[in-house]
Amino acid sequence: MPPILRHDEILARLAALAPIAATEEVPLLEARGRVLARDLVAREDLPPFDNSAMDGFALRSAATAGASADRPLRLRVGPTVFAGAPLSEAETAAAGAVRIMTGAPMPAGYDTVLRREDAELESAAGAEWLVLRAPVPAGAHLRRRGEDTARGARLVAAPR
Repeated sequence: MPPILRHDEILARLAALAPIAATEEVPLLEARGRVLARDLVAREDLPPFDNSAMDGFALRSAATAGASADRPLRLRVGPTVFAGAPLSEAETAAAGAVRIMTGAPMPAGYDTVLRREDAELESAAGAEWLVLRAPVPAGAHLRRRGEDTARGARLVAAPR
């Protein structure tokens, strides 16, 4: 009667019968039907920077804390941030709110987004003002750097 083998012994014997062939790197689109030789890891964060998940207005949440229906807060609307076109701190310094498009990088110091459809706007004294009747919590409608995939995270595990 053959000896009873432990699981790890069986795997070792099978591995010896089917040695790993040489490995090669191929483009992902040519990898169909192949087996990974090593784990596939993310080379960069995705998204690569904090950005807006909605069209709307980037705000500093702390600045909205006192807003209420009885005491609305009016913030001067500054320039627009487009996807792929970050604004400098100098460009946003005087603005209480910055119009922002989906996918656009969050300006430095801004930590939340009010959706465009939730915004109340006024024009006065040659400027545009965002009227808030409630505080806006930090982190609303943001996609944080690395939120989908962090650099170094294992995307697909190689077979063991």
